[in-house]
Amino acid sequence: MIYTFLGRTGLKASVIGIGAGGPSRLGLGYGGSADDAVRLIRFGLDRGINVIDSAVTYGTEQIVGKAIKDCRPKVVLSTKATLGPYFGGLDGYRSIARLAARLGEVTSCVASGWALEERVNSSLRRLKTDYIDVFYLHSVTPAQYAPALARVLPTLIRLKETGKIRWIGITEAFPRDTTHRMLTRAANDGVFDCIMIGFNCLNQSGAALAAQAKRSRSGVIVMYAVRALRRQESLQVLMDKLVAFGCIEENDGDATRLVKMLKTHGVHSLPEAAIRFCRHELNPDVVLSGTGDTGHLESNIAACQAGPLPHVVSAEFRKLFSKLNSLTGGE
Repeated sequence: MIYTFLGRTGLKASVIGIGAGGPSRLGLGYGGSADDAVRLIRFGLDRGINVIDSAVTYGTEQIVGKAIKDCRPKVVLSTKATLGPYFGGLDGYRSIARLAARLGEVTSCVASGWALEERVNSSLRRLKTDYIDVFYLHSVTPAQYAPALARVLPTLIRLKETGKIRWIGITEAFPRDTTHRMLTRAANDGVFDCIMIGFNCLNQSGAALAAQAKRSRSGVIVMYAVRALRRQESLQVLMDKLVAFGCIEENDGDATRLVKMLKTHGVHSLPEAAIRFCRHELNPDVVLSGTGDTGHLESNIAACQAGPLPHVVSAEFRKLFSKLNSLTGGE
């Protein structure tokens, strides 16, 4: 396993981490059992992964706690709390109807520094640990950023001083902020020890932001690395939309052609290409892999440790998608 240092935290981190959320949620999202999820995490740990990322909204903290109980000191463990829309009006929700549709998410959010402290304590209990390596304010929108600094950052700093959390991070609301407005402010402020950014072949707009964060010595963790690039069929659906909206030329909108190019140049799959592109175009500290399948995880580990894509392949991805910033790649 290749390891890096996670920004100014000094934590030794595997270049690939296990993300316990996303559509899979360690396999729970596709019908897997809690025991299967524990086995998946331990499979990754046995192969050198030491970064595990969860959140209360994922419903996987207890599983993570069970999986790492015998090796907790060796794990870089992170979890998160989501701020409610009351921190920034309806920013990102666009309408009362959309807000109502996400009521379950909203009711799991924290509303104050006191509530955040309670959330940290409950996460510690579920994770069966007495400290969290990186605690993130999760999915923060541009309008929530300033209120978050004023209302909950002091609580996180105090919890850091007590040792319950070691480092403080922030993640963006990528589906609602595809141009990284919030994280641009956070990277320039240099307040947060780690940032989590959405980046992939289909939205390459975060490269300059990640470079700025690294200059501030913040750890950089990538989410959304694969998503729509898991399967050729899902990529084709997305490329058809891009052609229809005039975002790419019709002749370029053939996923089969792209896959053939990959194989011609020794790249075996779209997920491999996606991970290698993230790893070497953005140069993050960690790329998160969300999966419920040990075979997929093993392939992703190999991809993350492979070298850069052949120049002709990375150049093709840049030619096709580098001007797009409205996608998440999670479609």
